[in-house]
Amino acid sequence: MAWFGTRGTDSASLLAFPEFYATFSQTAPLSAVSVPGEWCLETMTGRRVDLDTYDIDEDTSTAARELRRQLLEVLRTPAVVVPYRPSRLLSSACFLAADTVEYLGQFIDAQVALEHKPWVESELRRAGVPVVEWTYYTPDDLSRLRDRLDLARTPLVVRRNRSAGGVGFGVAHNRDELALNVAEVEGEEFVAAAPYLHPNLPLNVGACVFADGTTTVHGASVQLIGVPGCTTRPFGYCGNDFGTIRDLGRGELEELDGITRRVGAWMAARGYRGAFGIDALAHDGRIVLMEVNPRFQGSSALAATLAYDAGLPDLFLEHMAAYLGLPPGPALSLREWVAEQPCKAQVICHNLARAPEPVAAAYAPDGARCAMLPAPGVEVDPDAVLCKLVVDGRATDDGFTLCPAVDQAVRRAVDSLCVLRPESADIPPAAERELVPA
Repeated sequence: MAWFGTRGTDSASLLAFPEFYATFSQTAPLSAVSVPGEWCLETMTGRRVDLDTYDIDEDTSTAARELRRQLLEVLRTPAVVVPYRPSRLLSSACFLAADTVEYLGQFIDAQVALEHKPWVESELRRAGVPVVEWTYYTPDDLSRLRDRLDLARTPLVVRRNRSAGGVGFGVAHNRDELALNVAEVEGEEFVAAAPYLHPNLPLNVGACVFADGTTTVHGASVQLIGVPGCTTRPFGYCGNDFGTIRDLGRGELEELDGITRRVGAWMAARGYRGAFGIDALAHDGRIVLMEVNPRFQGSSALAATLAYDAGLPDLFLEHMAAYLGLPPGPALSLREWVAEQPCKAQVICHNLARAPEPVAAAYAPDGARCAMLPAPGVEVDPDAVLCKLVVDGRATDDGFTLCPAVDQAVRRAVDSLCVLRPESADIPPAAERELVPA
């Protein structure tokens, strides 16, 4: 069994299989002694890239070519490959080794359409799924968007067609801010705009769809978005809180459950199988779909750990079952999952400096449980993930700010790794603030 993903650590659930032989990743190596072969670009280059802007299919470096060579070597013997998400590199390798490889994932050409947000959202809206009311503008028709902003009573969210981790999202209050956001999506065939729904609670659900359209849910969380001190991006992904989601009412959880299953049925009708996720917003007593993620997600690894702790099958197991023709696990509702999952959270900290920064030490700061720590001397690119803090209990109340104790633990963790913060962060030196562990 081999894993191919953006982060090696995401494959921890596969350690339960004695057949787990190799892992290939771009960042955050798994470093498990029971896995004989591990190849990670971060280890090979001494650099941790920003996964929200890096594309392994565009990487022509010596290290990327070596990663592909090692992958082909592993696939010379019978193997099962589990992907985080498709890529041209992985699709071509599995195609060349089709006689010996069972590929448990979509091929890249089948995936591309499901990542084109205007088409997916328009189709889901026709299928009766409540979706954020995006309006699409061509680059030649931006005067209408400027006029709309002038008349709007609320700011507009501006978004590109394909995005990840909050890249390509921005808020425009006026024409100057609109111009900046439109410049960031230059080259796209559409620019999407929607009213900024405020207040809102950002939500995330993991799920798995089977060939017959059966969809199983795998936990839900409040998503951490644009948290100051964790990211420089207004809508940057900063983690998940699996405890605060319990604040949603029964009706809202049932609505979120229904949306997830309708999305799964729609994807199955188009040949999709396996893990996927949705991002949604709770706003004004309703749940609306924000976007669909046809892949594993940043929340998947922790959700799998929580499922194991609760004695439930995790998303990685069900993903494999969906491709191997095995039946799904227990048919739990999302409300039952939320009641069963332990109250934990993860906070993703990014490098806020505007230049690559070498980390000083790969150890967890006192009182905090850190994961995805770079090895000493690894250079962390701007906006790349610096580390992940796992928190017992809640991390947020609203999805956009951290609880005080968690916020201080995050600052302490970042300071201990000696990565510079921008001057605009206005953060006092460590000696001037109380440090409370998570």
